[in-house]
Amino acid sequence: LPDFDGNGFHDLLLWKPQRVSLTADGLARAATQGAWPITIVAHPFAPEKMRYGAKPMGHIEMEIPLSWYMASGGAGPLKTIFLHDIDGDTRTDFGCLTDERTIAIWRFRPEGFPSSPDLIHRFPEAIDEVLFETDLEGQGRTTIALRSQGHLYLLRPTTRFTR
Repeated sequence: LPDFDGNGFHDLLLWKPQRVSLTADGLARAATQGAWPITIVAHPFAPEKMRYGAKPMGHIEMEIPLSWYMASGGAGPLKTIFLHDIDGDTRTDFGCLTDERTIAIWRFRPEGFPSSPDLIHRFPEAIDEVLFETDLEGQGRTTIALRSQGHLYLLRPTTRFTR
């Protein structure tokens, strides 16, 4: 479970679809582009109030494949989510596949999530599965192993990516 602000309490991660114009033009554009815009927000747990804060810690806006959104049945349109400390700062970072071949990672900062991802990488082929997500070096930074049809990819944090 995520602890974005590193205070020892679990935080909420919520998603909502953005309103696409319900005109014929707006719906046709979404269908033609094959993407649906969503917003992801994280709400901190405030231990002094014993509830989640109303103000989100940043907004992450992205477009996901329309087929993912339609197939989710409202359960959640993202196929693969990464909730780990990527950079070793004791705060949970957020990452996901934004389409079959692209990963994006947002590092959490004291002011919240930035609007743009810290890392975007497009693989040459579709990712089939996540093999593991673990701290291989014992430094508090998470390495992610992804498998495609013909390759194994290791996303290993380096000092250039971390603070």
